[in-house]
Amino acid sequence: MDDALTVRMTDHAYEQYCQRVELIDRTRLREHVTQVVNSGECHRKREFVQIDGVWWVFEVTGDVMLLITCYGRSDFDIPRALAWAKVQNDRINLDGAR
Repeated sequence: MDDALTVRMTDHAYEQYCQRVELIDRTRLREHVTQVVNSGECHRKREFVQIDGVWWVFEVTGDVMLLITCYGRSDFDIPRALAWAKVQNDRINLDGAR
């Protein structure tokens, strides 16, 4: 990336991360995610971003990336799975997806 982003996260995104991935200090998590995002070692797909195997929903305004929610760590393509579930009128259960 050419321009560094400041990463912020909603309370909901942080709480979902702690429930679905691991308990971690919010500041430590934000600093790590910021480093990964600014190194370019993340995968963006529409409004989704995968950082260290963890899928988030995000939006960028100016130089701020806001992480809105966290779907958790997954080997499968969450955006594609959600699109499939919508077409099938189904849902994805993330409760056991650690």
